[in-house]
Amino acid sequence: MGVSTSQKHKNDIILSTCIIYVENSVGEKVPLRVLADSGSQVSQFSSSTADFLNLRKLKTDMSVSGLGGTNVNIKSKIKGVISNGSGSYKRVVDFHVVPKITNMIPANSFDISHIVFPSNVHLADPTFNTSNSIDALLSADIFFDILKDGKYKLDNGNLILQNTEFGYIISGNTSRFSSGSLHCGLITKDFKTLNDTLKSFWEVEEIVPIKFVSDELKKCDEHFLKSMARDTNGRFCVEMPMKDNDIELGQSKSTAIRRLELLKDVPTENKDFLFNENDELVKALGFSWRPREDTFMYQMNLQEVPVTITKRTVLSFISKLYDPLGLLQPIIIKAKMMIQKIWLLKIDWDQNLPRQEIENFQRYVAELHQLKDLKIPRCILLKDSVAVQLIGFADASAQAYGACLYVKSENANETQIRLLCSKTHVAPLKTLSIPRLELLAATLLSKLTSKIIKIIDLEFDEVHLFSDSKVVLDWIQMQPHLLKVFVANRVSLIQELTETFS
Repeated sequence: MGVSTSQKHKNDIILSTCIIYVENSVGEKVPLRVLADSGSQVSQFSSSTADFLNLRKLKTDMSVSGLGGTNVNIKSKIKGVISNGSGSYKRVVDFHVVPKITNMIPANSFDISHIVFPSNVHLADPTFNTSNSIDALLSADIFFDILKDGKYKLDNGNLILQNTEFGYIISGNTSRFSSGSLHCGLITKDFKTLNDTLKSFWEVEEIVPIKFVSDELKKCDEHFLKSMARDTNGRFCVEMPMKDNDIELGQSKSTAIRRLELLKDVPTENKDFLFNENDELVKALGFSWRPREDTFMYQMNLQEVPVTITKRTVLSFISKLYDPLGLLQPIIIKAKMMIQKIWLLKIDWDQNLPRQEIENFQRYVAELHQLKDLKIPRCILLKDSVAVQLIGFADASAQAYGACLYVKSENANETQIRLLCSKTHVAPLKTLSIPRLELLAATLLSKLTSKIIKIIDLEFDEVHLFSDSKVVLDWIQMQPHLLKVFVANRVSLIQELTETFS
């Protein structure tokens, strides 16, 4: 956040800057404009300066606290050799790499023609009055190391010149500054806090759009769709993708083929399988597949609940719940609601939760163990299906809303309905009416359906979407411009995405 006014003022605060030389990766001395800061505990390079010098970065892990308690995590540092122009001063300094040191210093250029400098004064930064960027920051230990005897007071005592190894640095304030803005209270923060991450649980959710892929990945997709087949046992088979190139491989191909043929003679007891269809369980995509029964099972690695239960403990535990297909959303949404309720308590991350919340969490964890008995059929279609429908439902309450999709398939003898996927979200903290929450659920269902139809390799004869809210159904039948903005935007999107649906 930056705060500024257009008030004209007579004095401008000057910060001590100087020009130093730093050796780059090839030993050349590169001039840098630095800020000498007696209040900093670490010396710093901006990331652009570090890249320009091309010096070797060393791994580190530390947090630097700045104005207003803002913390910046530092992951790398550089050993730099600094010196002055004459070479009489030289020192090795550990510079920690940060994205940016500060804004332009000074904030505005100003006139110094009225200041008379002593003839023997060599300024450490001859252009100290010109607004320019800062490449590095020297910490307090370096600041006091470079100080030398010699000090002048100019401009009625407002301006102080202090001699250093790099020349005279200037601090204080200068009068007769023409005009400009007084900058105050500058606090910048461009990274997410843990609380910001938590808020994403109950913000209005957006389904991730399909990402653009490179031409090479598109060719891989085309190759998969063209060569993919299923054998008599139902396993998927795909041809090995080979790149077209003119590289001469010599005799390596024939040698590889001979070695492949020799593998057939390896005794069975010495064979090691990456996949064995006789295995009872195959783990993939966060769940387990039982090939013989062709069912999915959830085997969550649930650790013992810690004695001390805090907001951090709960979030760490719940983050391990993985439901890529959205088949456990009635269970997952309870965890999201629990996190939202704990967040509203506004307690510290490592503070014990109230007894009621501890009991709720312990009860929830105990119920999760029942998932080991859950079996979900993998195949969603009947064999020799003659009609396939996609059926969706949207619903909402004061605490949460969600959507789910089912696939209905029919053959000559029977009809089958299987859950395909689902998605849920906790209600926003800002209180919304039930009809508006039902509208959010309908919007979520429309997005989910549109995405599934695009990515699934299956032709649906019919698509039916349902909502139990008469208000929402009436809204969807209206022209969006007749509705309030919140409703109109979502109705317009629903109409666009479901134009061909029932």
